Parts: sequence; structure tokens; C-alpha cells
Amino acid sequence: MSQISRRTALQATGALLFSAAVHPTLATADGHSHTDWTSFGGNGGNTGYNPEARVPKQNVGARWRYDMLPGFPSGPAVVDGTVYFTSAQGEVFAVEVATGERKWRTSLDEPLGDIPDDIPTPCVASGSVFVGSKNGKLYSLNAVTGNRNWSISTSSEITTPVGESNGRVYFIDDGVNAVDAESGDELWRFDDEFFFESGLGIVDGTVYAGSSGGTMYALDGADGSVVWTTDLGGEVRAPPAVTDEAVYVGTENGNFFALSRADGAPEWTTELNQDVITSPAVSDERVFIGGEGQSDFYALDRASGSVEWTAFISEEEASVRASPAVADGVVFITHGDLRAIDAETGEDLWRYPRGDFISSPPAIVDGVIVVGNWDHSLYAISSDTFEPKTPTATDTETVTATETETAVSDETSTSTNQNDMQTEQTPIEATGTTTEEPVNRGFITNGEEGQLDALSDPYVLTIGGFALSVAGVLHSMIGGQ
Repeated sequence: MSQISRRTALQATGALLFSAAVHPTLATADGHSHTDWTSFGGNGGNTGYNPEARVPKQNVGARWRYDMLPGFPSGPAVVDGTVYFTSAQGEVFAVEVATGERKWRTSLDEPLGDIPDDIPTPCVASGSVFVGSKNGKLYSLNAVTGNRNWSISTSSEITTPVGESNGRVYFIDDGVNAVDAESGDELWRFDDEFFFESGLGIVDGTVYAGSSGGTMYALDGADGSVVWTTDLGGEVRAPPAVTDEAVYVGTENGNFFALSRADGAPEWTTELNQDVITSPAVSDERVFIGGEGQSDFYALDRASGSVEWTAFISEEEASVRASPAVADGVVFITHGDLRAIDAETGEDLWRYPRGDFISSPPAIVDGVIVVGNWDHSLYAISSDTFEPKTPTATDTETVTATETETAVSDETSTSTNQNDMQTEQTPIEATGTTTEEPVNRGFITNGEEGQLDALSDPYVLTIGGFALSVAGVLHSMIGGQ
């Protein structure tokens, strides 16, 4: 089933079906360490690579899950022991990576997206959380308290990740924009004959973004002037991954490029025979990329672009849902379940299907993979051999003391310097987070491929859950127990 048909189905019937399927249960350039995952793809370059993190390779389970969210969760960002994420209905959360306990929740009073593909991962930098909305606004929140710093209106919706570098926040509405991180004041805007929807990468003061017309741009981050352009011959629909040497980007017509960061000249091109709609993950030796329309996930040699191995997805789910992530010799992809693949050989290590449908790009911090699920939950996946990074007292004592001393029985609203939004704060409380026993190799089935695929498919789960709900109502109406 194509992405378009899935979007159409979700927009038409999503609210009813998903409500029936929910089961309540309890050092980079920006100064952060490699144990952080500050934004989409882990860093400004979107490489999806955490070279210093360890990852679980067996006996995995959910260390905790935070559920009953008011909508689909975004991809997570993790900074200083805190996980930041948003929901489709317009709430921003901060929870402890070690326990899943909530630090704060802020309501933006407007939706951030309709489906998981349209809910950007927040960016955490310079003590703030930056979030864009589908209604055309950009928000800055205090990372410790969740209070709003500022909000601004934009030209159109923001459905791609926001980035920050050198005191500037960069985002794409229908053009490429830069605003001051402290005030939200506009610094510059770049428009093209064609619109932008790909998202952007930021490395060493240069902003990289692709257009719907198939042009890749490198823009000076200080003033928005064009550094170079390259015609890729196809629409760019996902943020590029940018390293010190190259820009890695794919197009909707199935070509994947490594471009020189210096002048945009192609260093190599690989035809993947499928639409590239996600960003790649780039390790020291390989580039990992999936697409839509075929059933393969690729590992490419970083120097030459040659295919080193492919991993079969499935005939039913012939696409990778979100951008991959890699660390400790393991690459993680989401296409119904969270799948761990040996980065060198392409062999499966484990899969973790759970609830409905794991959908968001994963974030990797030491010993833990954090990922969102269509069942309105956020999961921290780990194993019994790892302990996640534990926040120090200074990481949490300010927000804990403030919110505990001022806590009241009802959630409170505080006005800010603009009148178009209310910030809703709640104190730390016992949330719907639970832990569970590790699962051998991550399977909740007997490991048979057909059974695993069935339990991983969101439509099987959702329609099945809805059918069971209807059956239960009919059973009650005729006097059943």
C-alpha cells in the first residue's frame, strides 16, 4: 500500500479507528556530548549516528513506556538525561530518560500534525526547545520549565524538523528561514521558484536544503546567500545528512547522491529503484537508506556508493517508515516494528513489535533506544545488561523544586508576552509509565515471519481492534457477559 493511500485512509477514519486500538498501560558543534540526541537525526547534520553510544543487542524490552498521549508522538530528542517530544494534538513533553517520569507538559493549543509523518522532532539547543506547527507557527520553550519564551507566525505550515546553530533557528515553511534564537526576530528568508518541503541540515554555519524542483541548495547561515546549487533531477522530500566532507541526499525518482560540501559536485550517484522519502543514517564507513515502493533497505559504501548489502523488508510493508539511526555497529529502522540490523553484515539481531505500530525515527542514547508508537505511546527500549544515563541532581532539581512547591490540584495556565497561546503546566506526577521484563531477541511472537508481519501491520491491528470493540458492544446488547 502506498504512502498516499495510507495518508488518505488515516485522515478519513483515523480518529475512530485509533481510539479503538489504544490499550492504556501504565561532542557536537552545539556543545552537547555524543550521548545526547539534540534533534532529528541526532545532530545538526541529521546523520542519525551516535558514535559513543552502546546499544542492546539481545534480551530487549521496554524499560518504560509513556502512554495515553493526546495524539501520535513525534520523534524524540534527548538532552542531559531528558527526553523531549511532542504530540499531534499540540502538547510538548519532557520526561526522564532513566524512568519515563514526566518533568513538564506544555499545551500549545493547536495541532502540530495530522499523521506521524507530519509531526517534526523538536530541536533542543541553548536551553530552549524549538517546535514548528501545522498551523504556521514556530515556538520556543524553556527546556527546564516548559514555559514559553516566544512564538511567531510563519508563512505556511512547518512539517519538517527545525534546526539551531550559532544563535539562529532555521526552519522551512514554503521557503528557508532564519530567526534569532533569543527573540524570534526574522533574520533572513530565502525563496525559490519551487517550494521547499525537504527539511534542512546545518553544519559549520551553512544550511543545506532541497527543493521540490530537484535543486539542492547550500546557503550561508548568516545572511541566506547562495553558496552553491546542484540539480539532482528529482524532488527532494527528506532532509539531507551532512558530514564534514559530503552531503548525502536522495530524490523521489530513486537516485541517491553524495555531494561535495565544498561546491556541491556529485562524488557518486547510486540508483536505488525506489522513492527516497526519508533521510539516511551515516556512520564512519557506510550510508544506510530505505525508501518507498520496493522491499529493500540499503547499506552503501560511504566512499564509493556501492551497495554492500540489502535487507528485505516485506511484501506487505514495502517501505521504511522513518529515517534510520546507527550506533555501536547496529542500524535501527522502523517499519511496523523496531528492527535492529548488524551494520556490517545486514543480518537481523532482533525486532521489537509492541502495541500498534512503531513509527517515529528512533533516538539513540547510551544503552537506550527511544521511539514513538501509533498507539499514542513513547517507548524506551533497552536490555537487562544496560543502565541508561541517569540525570545528575543539577539536571532535575530546578524544575522539580519549582513545580512541587507551586503544584495545585488542577493544571494551571500562565499568560506570556503574546496573547495567541496559553501555556499549560502540570507538576511532576506519577504518570502512565511502566517497565516490563526483557523479551528474548525482542520478539513478542514465536518469531515466525508471517505472524510477526501480521502483528506489525497497523491496519491489521487497528481494524482488528475496532472489530473487537464493535463485537463487544453487540455482545452486550444481546445480554452477553
